[in-house]
Amino acid sequence: MLIRYCAYTSYSGYGFAAKNYIAAILRAGHQVQLEPLDNFPEKNQNSYPYNQVTIGGKFDPNTFSIIHTIPEMHRRLHKTTKTIAVAVYETWMPPAHWVAILNQSDAIIVPSQFNWDIFKEAGIKKPIFYIPHCLDMAQYTPDVAPLHQYDKFTFLFLGSWRNRKGCKTLIEAWMNEFSPNEPVQLVIKTDKPSDAETFIRHVTKSSLVFVAKDRYTDEQIPGFIKSADCVVLPTIGEAFGYTGLQAMALDVPVIITNYSGCQEYANANTATLLESEGIVDHKGMDGIPQFSNKKWVNISSHQIAERLRYVFSHQKEIKEKSYQGFLYVRDKFGYNKASVAFQTLFDNLL
Repeated sequence: MLIRYCAYTSYSGYGFAAKNYIAAILRAGHQVQLEPLDNFPEKNQNSYPYNQVTIGGKFDPNTFSIIHTIPEMHRRLHKTTKTIAVAVYETWMPPAHWVAILNQSDAIIVPSQFNWDIFKEAGIKKPIFYIPHCLDMAQYTPDVAPLHQYDKFTFLFLGSWRNRKGCKTLIEAWMNEFSPNEPVQLVIKTDKPSDAETFIRHVTKSSLVFVAKDRYTDEQIPGFIKSADCVVLPTIGEAFGYTGLQAMALDVPVIITNYSGCQEYANANTATLLESEGIVDHKGMDGIPQFSNKKWVNISSHQIAERLRYVFSHQKEIKEKSYQGFLYVRDKFGYNKASVAFQTLFDNLL
């Protein structure tokens, strides 16, 4: 069966998730016609899975369409006989107009149980199919060689420079917890390295916080993450949270928030958890319209500092936990499981 897939292709959360969903659909034995919603990088066209799909062109209105973007974009896309929407949201109460748009589809895909719950509660009437985000487990494996060899125990933050990701709170926690004479460092890899450097200069004189400025390809990212001793993600809300899953698949220890989509793979047996310290109302969050007047969990810098110190001081115990995380994600988040879930979805719609 031919599946028309409308998605972003850049290296963003949406783009990375779409790439892996497409790979899973191909594994299920279907053809894919990709309709890029951005400027499709030429280098991507020669890499898997895009080298096995049709890019653009006319589409058959009788086929299935999967629309993998925010609901506001749905109105710009031509509908087909069956339209499936991918719905993701990072905290409670998705916008009401999103729900109205999604209910015009024939089915909804969500990547986490958290998203299933909040969209159902918000009023989704169409069938909701739970298909967790997935990874190429041949690329994300503990056998990956580290891209860098650090001479200190290295914590890594990898994510966008947004308040939702907790990066500023993390740096403040780091400043208060570690001294320059300890063999430990924090590496920040973000989409706005100059903003990160400016913030770091304002809050700390420490030489143990570094901003990674190199650009890494999709193929290099596993080795870059593998270079770290622990990935720390003090997010206050995720639809899924791919970075944590990537680190766990590489058998790299993770500190992550016990809330929202992260709970798909992060629990007390697989990760070091940051627990909610209450709920905070935010009139705005990172200037993103769909986040206006929403509730988010609160994670204090004090708690983050405690978790950083614990991981640094209990490295053997933490490595044993990370191995359990590796086994867990290897079993549940590969392409094969997602392929079966997509086939179930298509069979139901047929």
